Amino acid sequence: MNVALFSTFSSISPGSADGPDDGMAFTNSINRPILLRDIVFDWDWTVPARTLVKTYGAPLGDALRVQAKIGNHPLTAGYVPIPLVGTISDWRANTPPMTASGDVIHSTFTWAFPRPLWIPPNVALQIQIQHQNDFAVDVNAPATTIDVTARGAVDETGFTPSYVDIPYCAAYLGPVRSTVSGGQTGLLPMVTSQTAQTDLFNPFDVPLAIDRFRYGVTVSSHGYDSGNAVNANFAPTAATSAQDQTSALASGQGYGLDRRYVNIKLTSAVGRSLIKDYLPIGAVISSTNRSLGAGVLLDARRYYIAQIQEQMPLFTDRGTLPFQMRTTLAIVGSRRVPIGSVAYAY
Repeated sequence: MNVALFSTFSSISPGSADGPDDGMAFTNSINRPILLRDIVFDWDWTVPARTLVKTYGAPLGDALRVQAKIGNHPLTAGYVPIPLVGTISDWRANTPPMTASGDVIHSTFTWAFPRPLWIPPNVALQIQIQHQNDFAVDVNAPATTIDVTARGAVDETGFTPSYVDIPYCAAYLGPVRSTVSGGQTGLLPMVTSQTAQTDLFNPFDVPLAIDRFRYGVTVSSHGYDSGNAVNANFAPTAATSAQDQTSALASGQGYGLDRRYVNIKLTSAVGRSLIKDYLPIGAVISSTNRSLGAGVLLDARRYYIAQIQEQMPLFTDRGTLPFQMRTTLAIVGSRRVPIGSVAYAY
């Protein structure tokens, strides 16, 4: 029998975090275990009316983040952007351009677990949602309401496993880079950043089975609206391979940040080259769904080191508005723990 645990997280303002409206929503109140297979995040954002030369906050890109745990076991390394834990089948189709004020942008991301999460009766999945905009904006985004649904099935076998596979996601949020074109075109010089040992890190005493690598390129998108103010930015938003919504790109041209101007090199904790030379991140990891299947083990207390090269294009039709961008990375997987430890929380 299928089962769903649901709650709304109402009116989360920028700079704040909150739990579900229904504090018992994600507690297994059935007298049988649940095999949880995924968590779905849904929310809407209405494109605001805007005036000239301003940057407006948006609950997109890396702004909405999730923190989750079961018992004493974290499912995330702190607050992780929802687009890094969750996936969509086609990033470009699900990231439409911002056009006329009043348009509604709907976002749906599904965090599919590598293996079902076995939840005993009366045990709660603890979820918090954070709204955090690290981009410079003139007008904050409104408070955002998110629907969260944990889906699975009732375990009617009567069998109690010895171990449970706990999902886990750790992420790296790179620096927010910003520039004003000043009427110029072209590219800025390449800049490089590197993950810390504690970013793409397995903090546990057991191996972490890495199911997939994920990335995001978050930008300030230039909203083009012929019936409203043309010169307006929205930040943060998720860049697709061919999206910047400037008047110059309205005919479908694209600069393809993730396939041209963001490159990655990856090494293991012991210095083994996993991506030897700098390659476009959207070529190594699919730019369609921002996900690369891995199927590898990351040993206990080990980590990956990623080096990221970024080059920022200049757009004359932004005027004095800055172009901002950030690259994010994540490892998504699971680790195996004894069944007895799942029921205890502090």
